[in-house]
Amino acid sequence: MPEIWLAIGMCVVILVPFIKRTSMGLPAVAALVTLFLALGTTVMTVGGAGRFILGADPAHQAHGMLAIDLFSQFFKALLFIFTILVIAQWWVSTRHETAAGDTPDFLCLLLGAALGMSLMASANNLLK
Repeated sequence: MPEIWLAIGMCVVILVPFIKRTSMGLPAVAALVTLFLALGTTVMTVGGAGRFILGADPAHQAHGMLAIDLFSQFFKALLFIFTILVIAQWWVSTRHETAAGDTPDFLCLLLGAALGMSLMASANNLLK
């Protein structure tokens, strides 16, 4: 679910300039809301039994491509917290140097990087 929130958030951040083109705050708020939703869904699934998705075959006891366990959830939560801090640092220090039209692109790329790192944290088998 956190990965789905990140994918939706990437789309929202890119589409926000159609609402208000010169706003830098609106894409940043959309990115932060997305990250907090992803963090919330990650924290809500901590403590459950380890599950495997994408390719799991219960009949043959095969493991899936993505593992949802305590290890992956910890690193996802850490990743989302650091990404929130990166956006906060950008807002405080270099927001004034960034063009308003570049803000959604930057935030979309940042969310995409978080999505990729989140999938890597859950990867059960890197070669399959």
